[in-house]
Amino acid sequence: MAESDIMIVDDNPANLKLLEDMLLQQGHGVSSFPLGRLALAAAMKNPPDLILLDINMPEMNGYEVCERLRTLRRPRHFPQRLERNSRQGERFPVRRRGLHIQALPI
Repeated sequence: MAESDIMIVDDNPANLKLLEDMLLQQGHGVSSFPLGRLALAAAMKNPPDLILLDINMPEMNGYEVCERLRTLRRPRHFPQRLERNSRQGERFPVRRRGLHIQALPI
């Protein structure tokens, strides 16, 4: 049985593959999606333990995905972490609409 069920949402296939490989090696169950709308549909059917979201995506950005999850699935709590690509070693802790957001180098 998987350690935990983690959803990755990123429009960059290389990022999806990298994160997926790292998490699978650690024993986690992983589902990956290139678009926010696909991730939303999957999360509503089978809520993951954690959602890793890219902030900058086409159609629907990571903030919009978070907002829709909150409005569609109350009171169910979806732990989320939004990420954006940053230069190596650069970290930007940010608070927005009550979500903890931190840029991580990927």
